[in-house]
Amino acid sequence: MSRKIEDGRNTGKVPNSQGRCANIAAFFRSRLRTLLLWNGGLLLAAAVLRLSPDLAWPVAELLYALLLNLAAQAAWLAFEALARTRLRKQLQADDFDYAHLSAVELSDQDLLVAELQDFKKRLGRKTQAEHTKLQAYEDYIVAWVHELKTPLTALRLGMEQSAQTATAEKRQEAEALLGELGTMEQLVQQALFYARSESFALDYQARPLQLPALIKKLLAANARRCIRHKLRPCFGAGFAAAEAKPAEWTVLSDPVWLQFMLQQILANSLKYAPIGSRLMVNLERSQSSIILHLTDQGPGVPPEELDAIFYRGFAGQKRDKPGRINASTTITNTDTVSTGAAASLAASTGMGLYLVKNLADKLGHRVWANAATEPPGLRINISFADPPAFPSNLTKM
Repeated sequence: MSRKIEDGRNTGKVPNSQGRCANIAAFFRSRLRTLLLWNGGLLLAAAVLRLSPDLAWPVAELLYALLLNLAAQAAWLAFEALARTRLRKQLQADDFDYAHLSAVELSDQDLLVAELQDFKKRLGRKTQAEHTKLQAYEDYIVAWVHELKTPLTALRLGMEQSAQTATAEKRQEAEALLGELGTMEQLVQQALFYARSESFALDYQARPLQLPALIKKLLAANARRCIRHKLRPCFGAGFAAAEAKPAEWTVLSDPVWLQFMLQQILANSLKYAPIGSRLMVNLERSQSSIILHLTDQGPGVPPEELDAIFYRGFAGQKRDKPGRINASTTITNTDTVSTGAAASLAASTGMGLYLVKNLADKLGHRVWANAATEPPGLRINISFADPPAFPSNLTKM
């Protein structure tokens, strides 16, 4: 296990006199108990022998024994000092294996604790420095995205005005360019929300939302894109029942983040569904939740990839050909895919559904995918837990 921390690392540097004295003092403190037991035992043995009246005490032999004892203690201390120095170097090494900690002698536990505490401090300083750099980068990305939205908006207004006065042929070209501009705006919005998702708690504002009205608002905002791709939203019987009694289909969520999630699912359908296909929208109520189903008629996803489509950067198998890959068939005819979709498939980032799953987890919702059978396609499901009773003064969308 590597433990290299550049911030505050003293490996290889010669300690100053104050640090050397502190190390020597710590060493003698760690061996003090052994020295006391050693010399205490000798004094006890001498006291017992002194009680014998018949035993003589030759001074020369006693001094010789004392010198031998001091020499033995000095040799032992030298050996222990070398072992402690070697241990300190091992602990300060970048490639120190923590599996060897069990072999550290009890008398050297203080050295181990001190080194680990020092390592913890350095790690904290390094982590804080990295967090500061990451926060600065996030702030830059957010500011950059906001600045980029201004010229994109101006460009859209100019192109829409030009399209109104252009000929039919030029108007068609302008509509195609507006479609590509919409893709750019979506990617810019995706980058903004991805950067903000790390500070999700600061932006989270849960409120009761009526799902039918929220979905209709999303589709109305994307009407131009749906018309251009000839994608027809169709509503199931459950959605019609929810529209009749919208108050009974209220969920607790953040409107901004939830709209962004639904926008990513819609963009995924626009990207892969053939021209003239349908987007099925339906609502279902279970015992403890409300489930939203969004089903497109694009090529399906192999069963083994249904979970993986929510991974960051996942692009699936055989992505050199446009469209999702069905378990048994592969779409190869690009004429069945809209121009905007075919142009954007090769540049798929695999971030849209990842953000959907990431935000759903943070919002307390559940999202999963399964293969639709009639008609065939991909179904994205979002489950909203039934919220508690809402106070009457809360505003509902």
